Amino acid sequence: MRAAIVEAVGQVSVTTVPDPTPGPRDVVVSVASCGLCGTDLHILQGEFAPTLPIVPGHEFAGKIVEIGSDVTELAVGDKVAVDPSLYCHECRYCRAGRGNLCDRWNAIGVSKPGGAAEYAVAPVANCVKLPDHIDVRDAALIEPLSCAVRGYDVLSSTLGAEVLIYGSGTMGLMMLELAKRTGAAAVDVLDINPERLAT
Repeated sequence: MRAAIVEAVGQVSVTTVPDPTPGPRDVVVSVASCGLCGTDLHILQGEFAPTLPIVPGHEFAGKIVEIGSDVTELAVGDKVAVDPSLYCHECRYCRAGRGNLCDRWNAIGVSKPGGAAEYAVAPVANCVKLPDHIDVRDAALIEPLSCAVRGYDVLSSTLGAEVLIYGSGTMGLMMLELAKRTGAAAVDVLDINPERLAT
């Protein structure tokens, strides 16, 4: 398969690599869409500490083309979005439902090969089956959208509130839409990049 690989700091290549194979509780996803996130840029610029080389891409979705021997929840042909976070499920944080603080946290596209390839492997537990009306090409945005939604989950109601959003990148724009749709009386966005604010 073809994949983009961060070979070293500042060096990306597109090359042929072996097709992935699933473990017993994994699926192989034919990647239909993959987002390019700030995390990917930080990896490329050497500001994040994964082991290189790595296939980046933690925001991706596609169709399942192969399943592991113990997978019963999903089937070949299912459209899925992938949660890239890999938790140990054993540490005190995981047991408390705080996998984001996992002592052994890893992520697809950061420490394991990601979605910037024709195919990617993911644990079946990290795959969310998409309804028929969701276009799989749009579903890569589910990962950043879920982060924005979580941000709103920890806030008190925005109904009638005045909201200020710092940054008008992907996350900021998603927060803007969420603020408008949850009844904010006014929404302002700040950014140091005037080109972003002009759009």
